[in-house]
Amino acid sequence: MLAPAGTPERDLLGKFRGPNGGFQVPSRSSYRQHERWRNDVFLRLRLLEAEGLLMVQQLVPCPRHGK
Repeated sequence: MLAPAGTPERDLLGKFRGPNGGFQVPSRSSYRQHERWRNDVFLRLRLLEAEGLLMVQQLVPCPRHGK
């Protein structure tokens, strides 16, 4: 079962760019905006994983600042 339509989690899954692209932060963002985006993605992924809707298999450091 997927997250209900229109939820932040469903919106997040719509931004997934596949196994080789993952999630991509907008390229024109400040460090603070980038960190907020990254933390938001992690939080939503953890929620989806806790509900058993997906399993995170790999986290790749951001090439911009290595986190």
